[in-house]
Amino acid sequence: MLIATALLALFMWISVLPLYEALASRRGTQALSAENTPLRDFCSVENYFKSLPHDPRPPEPPKPAVRTLPAWLRPLAGAALRLPVDAAVREIRLEDDRQAAALAAHVERFRSLTYVSVSTRGISASGMATILKTLPKVTGLVQLHATCPVPKGIFRSASGVRCVWIDSSTRVVNLLGPDEMNDLAALRDLQHLNLRHIRINDADLQLLAQSDSLRLIILRAEGVTPEGIERLKSSMPECDVRLIPPP
Repeated sequence: MLIATALLALFMWISVLPLYEALASRRGTQALSAENTPLRDFCSVENYFKSLPHDPRPPEPPKPAVRTLPAWLRPLAGAALRLPVDAAVREIRLEDDRQAAALAAHVERFRSLTYVSVSTRGISASGMATILKTLPKVTGLVQLHATCPVPKGIFRSASGVRCVWIDSSTRVVNLLGPDEMNDLAALRDLQHLNLRHIRINDADLQLLAQSDSLRLIILRAEGVTPEGIERLKSSMPECDVRLIPPP
């Protein structure tokens, strides 16, 4: 009797093991999804990078193998199967404190995460502190998008990033100053910088010339003069500097 019970228990465990593995592999995405966090297992700006003369990103990480769950177990998994496995997530967009906390709790599970967007207007000071502690743990981070006002220290917490986007997220033009420019110039691997709907003066823009790695700067900015652009180009002959007039 004991043997039969043990065999039955073993059979049940083996039978439901794929269900356990399927749910466990999505533990992080389930936590983020519960907080309505936008996430993707693909690059949403692929066409943008294809339009550039040089793609600054490293090769795409290989997609993890995902086992197909037997049909009779799928109803037990529910909506979780519609989520990507943690190891396949490429992009996460943070818009509030709860989303930041969910990422912090599961960041080690997102081994393929290369893009993080931080919408600062919905995140408190404590939530931003959580993000600054979490970003260094995103070991494959390549792309960072931040809206204004840019939180102090966010670039120092993403030291290996190659692409940075900064925008105002509203029609209100925000000022970028010398602190942000110095932090950007200090990023040793930064190759691509896109500044949209912001205000910056010529002197602060010139601080980017400290960078040895920048190869493309796109400016949709107010406050920059043609003379300032020409000085920056002269200081950075290996960098393509483009000024797009604000609409």
